[in-house]
Amino acid sequence: MIELINSWAQRIIIVVIICTILEMILPEGKNKKYIKTVLGIYIVYTIISPIMSKLGINNQIDLNKYLNLDNDINIQASTSIDTNQYIEEVYTQKIKEDIKTKVKSLNYDIKYIDLKIETDDEKNYGKILQIKLNLARQEEIVENNIHIEEIVIGEEKNESNISNEEQTNIKQYLAEIYSIDEENIIIY
Repeated sequence: MIELINSWAQRIIIVVIICTILEMILPEGKNKKYIKTVLGIYIVYTIISPIMSKLGINNQIDLNKYLNLDNDINIQASTSIDTNQYIEEVYTQKIKEDIKTKVKSLNYDIKYIDLKIETDDEKNYGKILQIKLNLARQEEIVENNIHIEEIVIGEEKNESNISNEEQTNIKQYLAEIYSIDEENIIIY
């Protein structure tokens, strides 16, 4: 019985040492957490396998049958990419809504908004790099809340009815709130 416990403890120690060394040499990145999870599962399996055999659960667990590591890592990596992309889209959408709300409080409507967000640099991840806006003054309340704007076919109406001074004030306001340089805020 002592020999069994001794060999079991030795196996656990060896597995923990090997897993620790593997964790140390793993490069930093998105897949590191998945590899750590697999190593943790392997350590738990090493710990409970003698207990299962003593309890009469003698069926060998074929890890390849239940867990194909190559496919799981690929699936998890692709899921991670989709999740990151979804998070970035939601984040961008929320910032756009926030900008619309703040600009609306200044009595301007946003006809068009585009953002560039930092997604490559982990240190500055999520930082707003550029804001492009097409603004118009909010129209005064018209009878029955209906405002009809002239439609010209074949022409784009990109000219803003906002003065340069107003644009500068809006840029300063947004630059202060979102910690972005005024030159990276484009209003047209």
